[in-house]
Amino acid sequence: MKNDIADLKAYAEKLRTDLIATNLVLTSIVGTLPPEQHLGVLRAIAQLSVMQEQSVGELQTPAAAMKQLQQSIQRHHDQLQGLYKMRKDVP
Repeated sequence: MKNDIADLKAYAEKLRTDLIATNLVLTSIVGTLPPEQHLGVLRAIAQLSVMQEQSVGELQTPAAAMKQLQQSIQRHHDQLQGLYKMRKDVP
């Protein structure tokens, strides 16, 4: 039992670390794009979000899980939009 819990904690920590690394990489990639491409990235996120929401909805995912997914996508969108505004203000 204790080994199972330790294994689950280790796995959760690995997933958390992978997620942080993925977010940093994606933010860095968007940060290096020319400002004229940022709007396209934000549009793509919105389109993919709708597609994912539709496919997740077909799986009859609980509403709480869907809400968490939407909040996560919104946080990423907001972060990238903030990066876009920062880059836009830089001469």
